[in-house]
Amino acid sequence: MSIGRLRRTVVGHLLWSFLWLKWEESQSLAILLTFMNDRHTVEELQGEIGEQLRAARLRSNLSQADVAKQAGISIGAVKNLECGVGATVKTLVGVVKVLGRVQWILSLQPPVTISPMDMLRASKAKRQRAGKPRKNTGSIV
Repeated sequence: MSIGRLRRTVVGHLLWSFLWLKWEESQSLAILLTFMNDRHTVEELQGEIGEQLRAARLRSNLSQADVAKQAGISIGAVKNLECGVGATVKTLVGVVKVLGRVQWILSLQPPVTISPMDMLRASKAKRQRAGKPRKNTGSIV
């Protein structure tokens, strides 16, 4: 294989990997937007999360036992999570980390923003010393 052909093959694989990651991110965004719809019941949302986790596990070519072992949880917990029956936050976070989908959880966190008033307050000169308490003279001017 020539150097040029090898280079084109590597670039092609990198491009496919990039496109696949972008597609998965768009799927995560679509899931998040679906969850924001108030017409879904809690059970429907649990089932959707379970289906997405199962699909991610299968794409990663991992068995339920592999995920359970790496997350430090039982196989039953993974099965319950994938069925949408219920799980603890610890179980959900563990499975999401094993599947390399921490971005799903981070996408639920709103971005930190600084208000313009906070920026203005921070730009003012800071006090260098503490002042003495004022004595109350009792006279009204």
